[in-house]
Amino acid sequence: MMKQTLKIQAEGFTIMEIMIVTIILMALVSLAIPNFLMAVERTKVADGINTLNILFAAQKRYKVYRSGYADALSKLDIEMRPLRGYFAPEVFAPVNETDPIARLRRSDNGVQVHYELTINGGGQILCSAPGTICQKLNL
Repeated sequence: MMKQTLKIQAEGFTIMEIMIVTIILMALVSLAIPNFLMAVERTKVADGINTLNILFAAQKRYKVYRSGYADALSKLDIEMRPLRGYFAPEVFAPVNETDPIARLRRSDNGVQVHYELTINGGGQILCSAPGTICQKLNL
């Protein structure tokens, strides 16, 4: 009788193949995360701009009935919900149309301000921040 030998062939991936795939995945993730974070930040900015527009309209209504702008949020005819990632909105009684009538300050941790969104009496929204965050957000 002839002896038959069974050849067992190992199936699966080598450690080198797994490492190459892992490196490729890590490179793709490192490219995707900054884009995702910037998209999240743009959404938060849109929420802030919407809030500023609401404050602007409320300030204009207040001015019609009181012949001046409100200097406190409680004097306006609106109820503001807290915005996640922002300090409480502030309103001002400006001297001229270029002065801010409302302001929102963006912060993740409630301590450090990342940037500040303001709206003036003419309805123009401005962004101020250290660095280039306003340019990255197209403000």
